[in-house]
Amino acid sequence: MNFRRFKKSDRSRPFGIVDLGMPEFRNISIIFILLFLFIVIPVNAQDFTFFANQIAGEGGALVRIDVVDPAATTGDDYQVTFSNQNDQFFYTVVNQTTGSTIIENSPITQSSPIVEGIVVSIDAPPSSEIRDLLEVQYGNTPVDPPVHIFRPGDRQGEGGNNSTGEYTFVGGGGNGGFGNISRSEANTNFFDYELRFDGNPQGRNKLIYGFTGDGTIDVPFSLWNIGRGTPNDPADDYQVIAVGFEDSGNFTTYDGGASPADGGSGTMYDRIYFFEINQNAGASGDINGDGAVNYDDVLQDIANFGGDISPAFLGRPYNAGEVIARFSMVSLNGDPNYLPPVGTTIRITTNKLLSANDVHEFTTQVFEFYTNPTELNFGSVQLGNALALSLTLINNSNSEISVSNIITDSPGFQVSQTGLSIAPGASADIDVTFQPPSEGVFNNTMTITSNDVFFPQYQLDLTGEGLPATTGIINILGRLDIPNIGVTDVWGYYDETAQKEYALIGGAGFSIVDVTDPARPELVSQVPTVPGFDVKAWQHYVYTVNGGSSGLGGIVDISDPANPQVVGSFPSSHNIFITDDGYMILEVTGVRVFDLNPDPTNPVLIWNDGSEGHDASVINNVLYDFHGGTGTFIYDFTNPASPSFISAILDPGIRYNHSGWTSADGNYLFICDELSNHPSPDVVVYDISNLNNPQRVGQYADPTATVHNLFILGDYAVTSYYHSGFQVLDVSDPTQPVLADQFDTSPLTGEGFGGAWGVYPFAPSGNIYISDQGTGLYIFELRTDLTAIDPENNVNPGKFTLFDNYPNPFNPETSIEYQIPQSEYVKLDIYNTLGQKIRSLEDAEKLAGRYAVVWDGKDKQGINVASGIYFYQLKAGDFIDVKRMLLVR
Repeated sequence: MNFRRFKKSDRSRPFGIVDLGMPEFRNISIIFILLFLFIVIPVNAQDFTFFANQIAGEGGALVRIDVVDPAATTGDDYQVTFSNQNDQFFYTVVNQTTGSTIIENSPITQSSPIVEGIVVSIDAPPSSEIRDLLEVQYGNTPVDPPVHIFRPGDRQGEGGNNSTGEYTFVGGGGNGGFGNISRSEANTNFFDYELRFDGNPQGRNKLIYGFTGDGTIDVPFSLWNIGRGTPNDPADDYQVIAVGFEDSGNFTTYDGGASPADGGSGTMYDRIYFFEINQNAGASGDINGDGAVNYDDVLQDIANFGGDISPAFLGRPYNAGEVIARFSMVSLNGDPNYLPPVGTTIRITTNKLLSANDVHEFTTQVFEFYTNPTELNFGSVQLGNALALSLTLINNSNSEISVSNIITDSPGFQVSQTGLSIAPGASADIDVTFQPPSEGVFNNTMTITSNDVFFPQYQLDLTGEGLPATTGIINILGRLDIPNIGVTDVWGYYDETAQKEYALIGGAGFSIVDVTDPARPELVSQVPTVPGFDVKAWQHYVYTVNGGSSGLGGIVDISDPANPQVVGSFPSSHNIFITDDGYMILEVTGVRVFDLNPDPTNPVLIWNDGSEGHDASVINNVLYDFHGGTGTFIYDFTNPASPSFISAILDPGIRYNHSGWTSADGNYLFICDELSNHPSPDVVVYDISNLNNPQRVGQYADPTATVHNLFILGDYAVTSYYHSGFQVLDVSDPTQPVLADQFDTSPLTGEGFGGAWGVYPFAPSGNIYISDQGTGLYIFELRTDLTAIDPENNVNPGKFTLFDNYPNPFNPETSIEYQIPQSEYVKLDIYNTLGQKIRSLEDAEKLAGRYAVVWDGKDKQGINVASGIYFYQLKAGDFIDVKRMLLVR
């Protein structure tokens, strides 16, 4: 079988989106960047993710197989089939060796459970999308071409600022988008094609002016069907038909039709439509009697009909009636003779929509030598620190495995030993350490060389990220790029049932990120079908708006974060605030209050003041309405259906009342001025101990950046400053805020927008999320005795915390974290289900802080314990808490 290498970074790119302007495309072709979509490459089976082979059907689904438990794989043959029920696709997986159905009618949007050591998942484009990829080769090597080819956005040959005489391909119909360089017929089969500039050495390459009846002309290129998923196998290549549409009045040569000569507005050009040949036409299509229906039949038919193309081509049985591509070659700046050099190849790889007649097959492997886990993710590690993870080498064979060498392919990763022997049926543990040499993401491969017959060079992926060292009260815990749909605001969601924390990242839609383990944040899912300018959560629903005064916001049920469902809508706005008891305040247009309690999927409008508004906060039953350039208005919110006006802050020194929050005691209001210019203050402080008579008492100004959002945690204000990232202000004296610490998330400098957008400090763990438009999601903690603050009441809950272990279930090790607010004698013990103590992990006096301890699944004698449920108990002073975990070997 063919295995296909599938890097996790590849999963983040959406189907059908190709950005030729990105620097990473300059030295490698687009097809190879998105290799996993279409190209089959045989690699070693220890690359634990592969795609099934499509053996029937015309759809574009990709069946991805993740081997998550090599010990359970069977070596059996499997078949995947699809069904369409009420316009919803489902897949079924049958073990053909045993005849058993292991997955039945699972939605294509859901990955399967772990069955026989594997997880099956389906990648399929939405119903309105056809995927298109382009690769340029020169001299049979994918390169950044010597000319700009397929430059998107060149409307009818307009080169814009890049018009320097290059030859350009653009889409037909006056649109340079990739959609018009693609096939356009719904019945198009799934094949790959190449446009080859070979100079027409044998004079066989013909362009047929089929729409004008003017015969054929010689052209220096040919079009070839190069098979399905086999672009590098010449055995299945055959030439197909190019039909031209002449726009420029020149019927003797193909000149691109650039008129006017400067390629500017109004340029006309020669359009090319490529038609597939009907290989099933039979004898009636075999015009030249060579026993096959092919390109030569077309040429012979043209000769027989004396150049009268319409009946010869359009009416003949070899015409499959499928437009596979249409595009135009435009000669800019009046050089009609300029062509890509001989040897240039344009490869067009497209894919049809999922079809119910698709059938895929794959074969799993029986692993005798493998590791557990099958990859190591070290997450985020600060510079100067190191993290060691245990790797178990397993010999499932009947003979001894002798490991002669273990190497990694770049600095930053080290192994505890490079040679060892493993007895039949036994295992051995080694330590792998990641010590980042610099900031950035490190993706590496470990190679284990042994005498194993099947995999003498077993490989697994190592990933980790180096984070800058922090020494102040801000401590960075983790970071994650957010692909595809951009970044705006951030909010949080806590799943009480699963006891998991999630960050909700706004953008063109929103992203759900599991941040339960802050060092290893994981993108769980994305919802691109709702607006995501501002995002808030209530219960298990997410409410999103587009930032404007018209349109609809979205309501998404995230009770299953991996499978979010859009369940409703409401009038959109600029910002959202939702109180703990289910009242949603929308700002712009006006200030509107909606009740979510009757039906969270259908908010009910209960109050509207009709004013401008911008943002709002409700704290201790007081509504603070930040009115932009008008002022800040304060309401009694005891009755959400009828807020009563208390007072207004009309401060001419505040250019734009953007957002704000109160001190923990409710006596001070901190207002962010998003449009302030230095030396005007970014944050203005008002004494609101008398809500009827607010008095300005303090301010804070940063000369280097512009403030966006702010919350108060005890004596600290946590803020997102656009160009300077995460700032923490000491507000123990609210009249004189001072900078306590800063972590710059953005490469941008100076005042202005862009960069750090949102801040969320209300997670049960006490961690703080920052969303940066350019660099993604950050997770921080404050090195203080602060934990979570209730966003409605500003009340500190208990500060002793025993966190969920991660991962859970686990094998061979798991991390247990806890935090204590003061020095205490700490005991952290492991128990089995009989109440017997298995291991003591902590038994010492500890200073206040957050700690992480790793249990390697061994008892106090160093012997691996059996699979099953175990309990871990934390005792710190009078605090006691117990949680359970599952070890699966």
